[in-house]
Amino acid sequence: MKRFFSACLISAGLACLPAAAQTGNCPTQFNPGSFTKGTFFSNFNNNCYWIDFVTGHGADSQWGDLDTEYNKIFFKIDPSIPPYQLVILGTFPNARYFSVDVNDDHSAISQSLTDVDIVPLTGAEVNPYEPGVAFVGGQHYVVPVNLGGSYGTLEPGCMTTGYNVDVNALDGTVRHPFMNWNLDAAFFHANPTMPLHQVDTAEHSNPNTAGVILIRNYLDLTPVSTAPHIIVRDVASGCAYPASMVSAMNILTTDTNTGNGWLTQQQVQEHNSYANWQTTQCWGIVPSSTMQIIRGDEYIPGPVPDGSYLYAYVPSGLPQTLSQAGELMRLRFRVPTTPPTPCTNGCARSGNEQMRYVSVSFDVPGGGTLASAPDSCPVNPIVPCSPLIQDPNGYVTLIVGTGAAQPAWVTPANGYTWTVG
Repeated sequence: MKRFFSACLISAGLACLPAAAQTGNCPTQFNPGSFTKGTFFSNFNNNCYWIDFVTGHGADSQWGDLDTEYNKIFFKIDPSIPPYQLVILGTFPNARYFSVDVNDDHSAISQSLTDVDIVPLTGAEVNPYEPGVAFVGGQHYVVPVNLGGSYGTLEPGCMTTGYNVDVNALDGTVRHPFMNWNLDAAFFHANPTMPLHQVDTAEHSNPNTAGVILIRNYLDLTPVSTAPHIIVRDVASGCAYPASMVSAMNILTTDTNTGNGWLTQQQVQEHNSYANWQTTQCWGIVPSSTMQIIRGDEYIPGPVPDGSYLYAYVPSGLPQTLSQAGELMRLRFRVPTTPPTPCTNGCARSGNEQMRYVSVSFDVPGGGTLASAPDSCPVNPIVPCSPLIQDPNGYVTLIVGTGAAQPAWVTPANGYTWTVG
């Protein structure tokens, strides 16, 4: 799989479509027979039907890149409700990279769409992530997440005919097909009481039952007001459920405690056990270095689908020791070539860059990110951004403050990047 970027971790409404801007008098009942005119978008693309994601930047209790916007929501497949579909509506963000990811009830990636692979909603719109294409605002996309069932006789006002919808479909009933310890005899020999990994069958008789949808925007210049939404669509009629009904159906939530309860936490923990058993040391040891770089585990809950992670664990007490001595931490590495996006001056990626995005983040045990530094920052970023300062050959000398004051010589003009870890 092609890696679009790497991260190093140290411990809207569719305005061009006819859509009513409903602000009151929203329906509270599902009444598909009343939609005899218009289209799915003209009838349901309004706040009477929108379900919002929760949006964050990797701070607080979650590890993440502070220069990235995460849109997250948990879903549950309830067999007592007639089959329904989750329709994600959004505009292509002005970002370095974005993806729409479905994670199953093991919190493992099962299906995803990368920005360049998403087909715009109409034939008149463009995908601004194609090589050589400059960003154009207001370009829409729809990604339906199928949760079972087949289309019935669709109501006339509930159709998506003429729009690019099903071409972007993801299947939320699919389980991840990898990280399966059932096939690892050595692991079972070392862990004979380990429960089996829950997998699907060839007949699809053990489908996924819950999960998480994540939309990631790296280095995003898009206003928060254009955040994506979800509309819950009845599969048989094609019509949408009012947002008030969806709330009562208890099939979507942005509450972490509720959502985690829908996931199979025992399997999440068993994935972690299997990942800890697998080897992680794939790099040579550098005797002169206090910290060693290792690759991330095969299993990472909610991972980015096109990236990879490298870790360097800071020894306990080292920052305090350095601070008391008035000393600093120095990291030296080379950054691959990346695109000039996002921007507002017509720039575009060539498609020949070595990677899409690179960043360094400083995390704390138990979750939370202290600081992040991307390979570069856009002009006038929405979120405060401090880039990695590169020399003409792409090398970075990162000086990490541990409590000591920033030395006068540690400046971008002298080729240094300063951050507080």
